[in-house]
Amino acid sequence: FIVFALALLAIPLGRACAQFAAAPPLMPDVLNPTPKYWYIAPLLGVNSNMHNGDFLPAYCDQCKFADGTGTALMVGLQLEHLPTPDYGFAVKLLYDDKSAIYTQAMPSVQRLGTDLSTVTVAVERTMDAKLAYFVINPVFEIFPLKHLYIFAGPGIGIPMTNEYSVKERMLDPNFAYVESGSNEVQLGQT
Repeated sequence: FIVFALALLAIPLGRACAQFAAAPPLMPDVLNPTPKYWYIAPLLGVNSNMHNGDFLPAYCDQCKFADGTGTALMVGLQLEHLPTPDYGFAVKLLYDDKSAIYTQAMPSVQRLGTDLSTVTVAVERTMDAKLAYFVINPVFEIFPLKHLYIFAGPGIGIPMTNEYSVKERMLDPNFAYVESGSNEVQLGQT
């Protein structure tokens, strides 16, 4: 009697197990996941800023800066929609810092000495330009390979910081500015 009852239970259990085995697995495949439709991701980067061209501050007639360089931070957030594994759309919201430092060596500049005589000295002018944007960047993405994607789209930058300051430093330690009492003076800032 007990053997007969187990045999009757085995038929429905066997049929249910076969049906369950034929159904798709409940857990996703970890090694080959299907793409989600929406992603949100942080963005972090370092800018190697290299500015070319002339920069002429409004308050310094003899200041002409060229070729500024600097390193700054880029931080943001990306919202991404993937309709298929082959392409997608994203919006990147970024804080993008483009700051740089410019230097200008001037071998002979006329300065007024303490005894009201004219002195020729070598100076170095340094401009610290702070420039940062909030960037909205909608992009179209293509995934040609498994771990590679290519994106393109316009970027709209809203200026957040736009200021600069210029300092002048005498290279000869025997001279000092009357205004500051040191060999460095602030020429102006915005």
